[in-house]
Amino acid sequence: MAREDRHVGAGFGPPAAAAPGVAPDFLAVIDFDRKSGQYGQVLRTVPPPSPGNTGNEPHHCHTSADQTILACGGLLSVLKGQNDIFFFDITDARHPRFLSSTKAPNSPSDFVNPATTLNAVPGDLQLRSSLRFWDLQRRRITRTVLLPDNAGTMDAKLIPGDPHGRAVTVNMFTGLMYSVDPTDGSYEQAFDTETITPHVATEVRGGLPGLLAIPRGGRRLIFAAFMAGQVGMLDITNPKQFKQVSVVSFGKDTGPDSVHLTHDGKRLVVTDYFLNQDGFGKVHMEGDHKVHVLDVREQSLTVDPAFRVVDFNTAFSTGRRGPTGSR
Repeated sequence: MAREDRHVGAGFGPPAAAAPGVAPDFLAVIDFDRKSGQYGQVLRTVPPPSPGNTGNEPHHCHTSADQTILACGGLLSVLKGQNDIFFFDITDARHPRFLSSTKAPNSPSDFVNPATTLNAVPGDLQLRSSLRFWDLQRRRITRTVLLPDNAGTMDAKLIPGDPHGRAVTVNMFTGLMYSVDPTDGSYEQAFDTETITPHVATEVRGGLPGLLAIPRGGRRLIFAAFMAGQVGMLDITNPKQFKQVSVVSFGKDTGPDSVHLTHDGKRLVVTDYFLNQDGFGKVHMEGDHKVHVLDVREQSLTVDPAFRVVDFNTAFSTGRRGPTGSR
């Protein structure tokens, strides 16, 4: 979310239709002011300049501490040797301005070996399950923790106020959640998303949970399960054993993936899309391309009735789009 939680910017990859990678990627601005008559409407799009403005699949956008800079990582940029981090000035949240782009060629990939997602590389995906704890002042890794099931750690979140500085993560292709202690590298299996009620049977156990969010109080964890079509909230006050608090079900295979809390922790933005590599890759996880907003309370997640669900199948003249991140 941009400043004062009034607007949401989202990175979008190539069209989920014919001729992928032709139409430019762009940043979209959606009215996020509950008092506005345009709440939930797309206000404008801001593409990065060419060259290097197609086929990036911008993912996982985040803002600077002062809420003036938005950074979006290009998931597939490396395939073309393009820059893979895009920066926008969001001082005026209604009118973002592209600033620059760069690349991080030596960054580790702790979720998957990206080359194994391509059809040109035989065999299954080579998933990984590792967490790396950093000393940010010194810009160095202080500890690497390898989890047992090698099933894809998509995300990790530190628990606010935890005396050990523990983090929470989940392996996407097993549904197993862990709390990890950086002081000694130990971990606990704290939850299994296969046990969520109501249960949704999916081709992959656990419904494919990926991205996480933790409200500032550090007592709750929110996650999205792509195949199950669910967004859940867990009580994590006991870091060794989480408990279900609430769940919102959008329907099997609707594809909730990205979850972002507003700065006040009262609303959650959910985007339905993961990645479609079209004819060159093995990953085809579309979802329904919609953006939802949920109201967040201590004991519940509920759909925000005032927000107009944004459908990226119809919202843009350039064709269907996959919403891949929000902030």
